[in-house]
Amino acid sequence: MDGYQLFRVIDPDLCNKKWIFHKKIVEEKKKELREQGYIVRNESCIFAAEGAKHSPDIIYIKDGKIKFMDIKIS
Repeated sequence: MDGYQLFRVIDPDLCNKKWIFHKKIVEEKKKELREQGYIVRNESCIFAAEGAKHSPDIIYIKDGKIKFMDIKIS
């Protein structure tokens, strides 16, 4: 049994649980930024920089500049 199969045997729904948890944390952080007065974009965005594609979890404006934030969970 390889690592992925073992992962699925332990909890077949683990990926969905982590995805739901991640979305919840992202929405909480967006709300927090809005409460602090930042402009937060609701839609997702994909852009290319330095030869790679990026899709940050949160895009917001701080001090007139566009900022990006990724939320990491383990």
